[in-house]
Amino acid sequence: MRLQLECRGVSLLACDSAWLDQAMTQEAPESKLVVDLRKVNEIAALPEGLKEKGIQRVSLPVTAASWSEQDMDMLRREFLRGPSPVVVMSKGGTRAALMVLQHVARVEQWSADSALAKCPEVAAQPELKKLLQDYLQRHLRS
Repeated sequence: MRLQLECRGVSLLACDSAWLDQAMTQEAPESKLVVDLRKVNEIAALPEGLKEKGIQRVSLPVTAASWSEQDMDMLRREFLRGPSPVVVMSKGGTRAALMVLQHVARVEQWSADSALAKCPEVAAQPELKKLLQDYLQRHLRS
């Protein structure tokens, strides 16, 4: 899965874990910063040579059950700190898509329905859909 959105001049890519393996085969990987949302038990092994490829991997293990506002704050800091594009990666890509959607929808003031329309995979998972809706409701600007 892959979701690409832009927010205030920063390109954000939500991808599944295959992105990292593909990046290792490219002469110039499409991103130099990967925020990895996978828990330790979801990672068989990390590819060797990340540093040689110039890829910085930031580990931010998050599941729907463990998600917190602090996780979002850490992720948003990486978006501001890292070079564009920034890849957010989870095992299947839907958690990554949720996190990217939450950030962009909050900044751009999208409704939950507008955000969910951008990614049917998140909309199809009730737990992720509720996380997005609740997050946007809490951060609604009046």
